[in-house]
Formats: sequence, structure tokens, C-alpha cells
Amino acid sequence: MLEEIRQTNSVSIHARRSDLLFLNGHCYEHGFFKRSVNYIKKNVKNPVFIFFTDENSVGWCEENKKIFGIDTKQDQVRFVTWNKGTDSYRDMQLMAECKHNIFTESSFGFWGAFLNQNPDKITCAPDISILSTHTF
Repeated sequence: MLEEIRQTNSVSIHARRSDLLFLNGHCYEHGFFKRSVNYIKKNVKNPVFIFFTDENSVGWCEENKKIFGIDTKQDQVRFVTWNKGTDSYRDMQLMAECKHNIFTESSFGFWGAFLNQNPDKITCAPDISILSTHTF
């Protein structure tokens, strides 16, 4: 996966649902992901969208790609599902290697984007204060 991330215009999507849905529900209900994905599509050539989510939400994300603005006939999409338990930190490492990042209100997603060293990265967060209080 790291090789694909480095060789493509990779975009991490950190979709934190199960334990933080009470905080991030608005991201799914009010189009945050769809607006973010559309912005990426307009500004990044041939993006590859790579989903990082908790293991209880993978199936939901796969079944609800339209909520994210993903067109399965046109968009390249991958799901990282193997980093579980004590290996969960690997998701953050991979998100940091992506060219661009989309994340919900989650410190895990935030750090994946914050650690991204691409000087031309696009970072999409649901609340501008998340981005303005930290140097990206």
C-alpha cells in the first residue's frame, strides 16, 4: 500500500464513525465528504481515494460511497482494513504518506494530516478552527 500511496495522487479519507458518530454525524449528513471529494477531484489529477476507518465501519463506507461523493465507475478507491489492534498506528503512518487528506473531527485523522510533509497538500477538515490553530 505504501508503494501505491507514493506512486499515485493518493488522498486519505479518515472516516471515523462507530465511536465518534455523535461528534461526526454532521460530516455524513450535511455533505462534508462530498464537498471535500469534489474539491479534490477539481484540483488533483487522477486522485486515488484511500479509506481509513475503524473495522466496524468498513462495510458501511463501502456500501455508502455516494455519501462521500465517490463514483465507483470513475474513481479509484482503496480500503485499508488490515491495521487492527496494536497495529492501528500503521493507518496514521499511511495517511501521513498520502499526498492529500480528508478527515473528520478526530485526533487520529488530524495527526495523519498534520504529519503529511507534502508541501502542496490539500487538507480538508470539517471545522476551519482545526486547521487554523495548527501550522500545516
